[in-house]
Amino acid sequence: MLGADLFTDTDDVTFLYIKKPDTAEWAYTSVLGTEVYNANNSTDFELEPEEETELTIKILALAGLEVKDLSVYEVANREDLTEQQIKKQ
Repeated sequence: MLGADLFTDTDDVTFLYIKKPDTAEWAYTSVLGTEVYNANNSTDFELEPEEETELTIKILALAGLEVKDLSVYEVANREDLTEQQIKKQ
C-alpha cells in the first residue's frame, strides 16, 4: 500500500485540543425539610490548576473568612496532591 509507512512512527506526534467543560450541577435531596448535598447526582465544575487558589480565596471571602497567610493554603494543597499521588499507585 502506497504511503502506509508514513504514520507508523508516533514518537513525534503532538496535538492540542480544546475541551468544552462539563456543565456544573449541584444536586440535593430534601431530608426532613432540609436540603442535603447529593454527590451521586452532581457534576463538579472543572478548573485549570492555576485557577484553584484564586477561586478558593474568593469562596472563603464570600463565606466571611479571610486568608491572611497563603502558606496555610499551600501546605493543605501539597497534602492533597500527596494523597492523590498515593491513591494512584
